[in-house]
Amino acid sequence: MVSVSCNTEVECRQQEAIEVYRIPFQSAQPPLLQLVKLAALAFDAPIAALALTDSDIDPVSVGVARHTWTDGGAAIAFDQQDVQVIPDARLDREWSRHPLVNGSPYVRFCAIAPLRSPTGIIVGTLTVADRVPRSVSDDQLEALVTLGQQAIAQLELRRRSTVARYSPPSNQTVQTLERVAAPGIADRYLEALAIVQRQLLLDTDGNDIYGRVLELLGHVSGASRIY
Repeated sequence: MVSVSCNTEVECRQQEAIEVYRIPFQSAQPPLLQLVKLAALAFDAPIAALALTDSDIDPVSVGVARHTWTDGGAAIAFDQQDVQVIPDARLDREWSRHPLVNGSPYVRFCAIAPLRSPTGIIVGTLTVADRVPRSVSDDQLEALVTLGQQAIAQLELRRRSTVARYSPPSNQTVQTLERVAAPGIADRYLEALAIVQRQLLLDTDGNDIYGRVLELLGHVSGASRIY
């Protein structure tokens, strides 16, 4: 059990969940960066960041330097149950005083999705931002939520792999774990999923996108046939 300092039961559970993801978050930086880039692409936004609600853990970000996002308050106190959209931060009572709005990178638009653990505890945020006000579509918001869920899935994959390696398994289980958790395999799968997501977001011509997707998944999985 992780020992944390907190004031309420809810705060303790949240801090414990964040602590569980601390090491997986650090080890999953490249795959998480792919998800952050996809979020920026889905919104055609210059800035995106994925952060645990802990100021001691650097966020994964694009469009701004990490220290800028951290100093501006990347670990936003977030208790919303759904995506939060700020069309123009200058007109929002709370956000008009935020360091990210009043200083570099001078954020105007912001959309934030909560990252929930499998038990429903909010442990972080996936954020896209722009320097100009704007509105968003329902499809973009759904994409943000989906990418946040993929981020949690990646953290869970890393966490469970770490726990499995330190449990006392049988020899056969050890061989299986070594094969599945071999360096690069999880990253290749996530990279393939990121490419698939990008293809689905960008394809508007009705071409044979599913043929390309199946070919990619078949290659990364090592299958001889895929239908």
